[in-house]
Amino acid sequence: GGEGCAGIFKLLIAERNIAEQAEQARASVASWLGDAGGEVADAASADVLKTDMLLEETSQVLKMWGRFEALVQQRLERAGEGGHAPLSPALDSEAHVLAGHYVALEEAYLRGCVAKARANNAINEETNTATMVEDVFFLVQKCCLRAFATRQLMAALPLGNIAGEVLRVTLQEPLEASSQLLREQSVGVATKSVAGLFKLQLNNLHFAAACAKRLLGLVSHSFAASFPQAGGAMGALTLELEDIHKSFSGLLHESVVLLCTCTSPDIVGHVERLLSKASLDASSADMVLPEAVSSPAPKSGGLFASFVKGRTSNSDGG
Repeated sequence: GGEGCAGIFKLLIAERNIAEQAEQARASVASWLGDAGGEVADAASADVLKTDMLLEETSQVLKMWGRFEALVQQRLERAGEGGHAPLSPALDSEAHVLAGHYVALEEAYLRGCVAKARANNAINEETNTATMVEDVFFLVQKCCLRAFATRQLMAALPLGNIAGEVLRVTLQEPLEASSQLLREQSVGVATKSVAGLFKLQLNNLHFAAACAKRLLGLVSHSFAASFPQAGGAMGALTLELEDIHKSFSGLLHESVVLLCTCTSPDIVGHVERLLSKASLDASSADMVLPEAVSSPAPKSGGLFASFVKGRTSNSDGG
């Protein structure tokens, strides 16, 4: 059985040309990281759909192998021959090779698509947030959950580390930098200009904090479901996601406080002007009121004129 399964892995790798594509992916990632993302956006537009389909197929094959291995281990344990030795050296070797190719392809897919998302400066009109923030979280979530679905720690753990790095470099550090820039730009700026500067930043931070919290919950649940015996193995990613969420929440709080500080003088002045105007209006009403009461009734007909006339007659009679 083990030799036959190993043959299936070899056939899949050969027919899908996975080894060559994985090697190209490794070279692309090394080039992108070395060039600080110089050609990532162009490479991401290659054949994303084809790579995505290949990753889905590879993930499913690894998942089936994991189920097969678990089933055999259970039967061995029931027969009193338990142990954690590989079912077949050949099968174990080919599975590791396929998992390594999968990680290389998934990393290239994630980094390429994220770079393409960063190049998009569009704004979501409904939420008034940068679409890039939403796209990056969606891509990280998709790749992490697909890696966890393989039920192979040798695929899940590397992807978890890569996902944390991508979030930190792509979102956390740029949002921290833009918050620092806002602190510098907001000094001595008019209130209307400050509001324009802060609006997008506040929305992005609020959305990013909510997405980070949601992603943390999804990742923790998915990993625990796929690897019930290895819950602590994902501690590094969990801690990183918690730190990222705390960073977004902290930046959001600081930005709100800064916005209030910048706009508070104008808000106080505006409230004082409103109170002053209300006071003047009240004084004017008090001055006009006696004259309004003693003024003659309108000569025009209608219900209002009849009402006023009736009131005047009653007052004279009394």
